[in-house]
Amino acid sequence: MGRILKRVPLDFKWSKGQVWKGYINPYHSQKCKACDQTGLNPETKKIQDEWHAFDNAVYRENPYRGNARYNINAHSNNITESEVEALVRAGRLSDLLDAWYHFNDEKNVWEKCDTSVPYKDRTWVECEQPTFPTPEEVNKWNITGMGHDAINRSICVETRAKELGVYGLCECCNGDGEIWFSDEIEKLAENWVGYEPPVGDGYQMWENTSEGSPQSPVFETLDELCDWCTENASIFGTNNFVSKETWLKCLGHDEVLIENNILLNKKK
Repeated sequence: MGRILKRVPLDFKWSKGQVWKGYINPYHSQKCKACDQTGLNPETKKIQDEWHAFDNAVYRENPYRGNARYNINAHSNNITESEVEALVRAGRLSDLLDAWYHFNDEKNVWEKCDTSVPYKDRTWVECEQPTFPTPEEVNKWNITGMGHDAINRSICVETRAKELGVYGLCECCNGDGEIWFSDEIEKLAENWVGYEPPVGDGYQMWENTSEGSPQSPVFETLDELCDWCTENASIFGTNNFVSKETWLKCLGHDEVLIENNILLNKKK
């Protein structure tokens, strides 16, 4: 929701807007510059960069969406037959099919989702190979609506790179996209556990759109905090200040949850 209540000590000191130290893993890797964190070799990365083709863009008016354009050079708008098949085999493009299909590699069979039963009971059932949409249909679909996502991109890039015989992972990071200074630091990062700020009698408003940071001073009562918020803060998603009653409703709900949690912890 963007704004939450924290109960912290009245003398709690942490800078406004500073992400709480318990929310940040101090052990981290560095970005692999060789592959720009993609984990791909140069040839495959070049194909991935062509997915949107921003460096070689040629725009035309989109005939299916008013006041919109599309890049005729983008790989995403020029899918091939083999890429269509790869997408369907991976359970993608269900918008263009009469059911949700995928290819089960372990059983070496096509399967589709059984939608004749309630959602919680749905499963995959063996079926005939579906009729694939044409590349033209997929390309039209892509510029008509939301189109491809990052998963589709990954599938198409790998398919095209393998067809060209250039697919591979980055030799510098072994496909991880990141480089660790040592195995020990990587292990410490994996095992690191975050922690909350100390609990106390004070009331403080925090944001949780990032890892989490304080956005107000610490007050003795919720009422005082909401008075401050009325003049100095806004609810996430709005540009205007809101009433004290709105803040009480927003943060008061958190207070109930916090108090209940404190009581539960005490009982334990």
